[in-house]
Amino acid sequence: MFQLAVAFRSAKLTDKFIEAHLNAAKCFESTRSFFQAGKSFEQIAQAARDKNDYATMITYYEKACVLF
Repeated sequence: MFQLAVAFRSAKLTDKFIEAHLNAAKCFESTRSFFQAGKSFEQIAQAARDKNDYATMITYYEKACVLF
């Protein structure tokens, strides 16, 4: 899942990158890998920051903080 997200980021497909990390975070949460889910949410927040979408950035940083 991460390889796919990295490919999307390299291709500047930010929306697909966010979608891939959301799917990864859901999978990690279902397997109780909360740290990895938090890292996925952190990556989403950074992508939102790059898009200047600060409301989304704050939302996903908060989700990451809860999981760490």
